Amino acid sequence: MRRFTPLGMLAACLCAGLAACSPYLYKSEVESFRAGVNDLATAYQSGTKGVAAERAVIQQTQLTPTRTRVALSPGCALPATVSAAPAADNTLPCALQPADPAMAPRQSAPRESTSAAPLIHALRDYADALAAITNAQDQEALEAANSKLTGSLAGLASTAKAGLPNEFGAIAGLAFSVGVATLNQRRFDMLKRGVTAANEPVAVLGDAMGQALDTLRKARADGLLLAGTTMAGQINASMSPDDYTAALTTLQAKTDAIETLRRTNARAAADDMVKAHAALAQALNDDTRQVAAVVTALKTFREKARAVQEAFAS
Repeated sequence: MRRFTPLGMLAACLCAGLAACSPYLYKSEVESFRAGVNDLATAYQSGTKGVAAERAVIQQTQLTPTRTRVALSPGCALPATVSAAPAADNTLPCALQPADPAMAPRQSAPRESTSAAPLIHALRDYADALAAITNAQDQEALEAANSKLTGSLAGLASTAKAGLPNEFGAIAGLAFSVGVATLNQRRFDMLKRGVTAANEPVAVLGDAMGQALDTLRKARADGLLLAGTTMAGQINASMSPDDYTAALTTLQAKTDAIETLRRTNARAAADDMVKAHAALAQALNDDTRQVAAVVTALKTFREKARAVQEAFAS
């Protein structure tokens, strides 16, 4: 007699109880994917703010004791004609620096590390659209979710400069297809075609996101190191006990943050996002559903994305 594993029995019950093709089989998985994308997006935002904050600390620590005259860096100058992508106009960000260029501290954040906002926005919009599909409770909500998904897919393709499969064209009219019998079936078909269509753009943007996050990780650690080294050089025996203790506490926090960033693999988290999405696409296109593979891939992604988010917030 054929034996079923507990996971297999659960998957079979879910498929049977939810009309075998209901997206509710993947509702929690889609929400998990969305949460992971949000974690990476939050990490990116924290990283850009953290780099700017450390630059300010470095400037103040280096310039205040000598009351050095300051000026705006060359990165503040706009070209005569602003390009369609302003972030690419200068390779360095706008910042304060000593008026004497020879005294200017090295920059810790190349502009390219902070110009990934469009791809972060595209991925976040797409993840939100998938969640809207699985959360749609009636035809009106589904039509709105369908419109959101269609727009997000176009945004993904445009940002990734990747073409969408032919199946993308069928999504716009899917909610009104006469041959679709139930709301569950409509949701599932939209989810299946949307995830399938997004597979290539998500892979392209995932790679770009990994590079951007890793650049920010290194820039943040670099800034913390420079700020910490400067601060350490100013700690001396003439300080009051309270000031000395406060300085050590601040310095220890910076070394802890550097160590956390050193042990964080932002690029791997983005890679796991791509793998989790691919596993979801495969499951949606496979009658056996591949539930266990999706759950495993998403668990790995969520753990790494959360770790990156926490490291960048430190």
